[in-house]
Amino acid sequence: MLVAGINPVETIENLVQFRDQQGIGDWVLFADAPDSMIRDYNVLIRSTKLAIRPDGEIIERKPYSSNPASYWEGVLARMLDAA
Repeated sequence: MLVAGINPVETIENLVQFRDQQGIGDWVLFADAPDSMIRDYNVLIRSTKLAIRPDGEIIERKPYSSNPASYWEGVLARMLDAA
């Protein structure tokens, strides 16, 4: 399973540095994404959280500052169980 953080306005190097300074852990990976990805997934606000199946289907979408980490741990656990 890959958890990727994608930020269209920051460099990968800056995001990695921030992650490491915050002690978030290297399980959070960052990826360069085409500009169209934001549009393709209809991301309209910052920090939109998506759970996406390998086939591209969105199974969960939540906006910035919604749901605690435990909620997303459950989403990821369900994705692992389904894999």
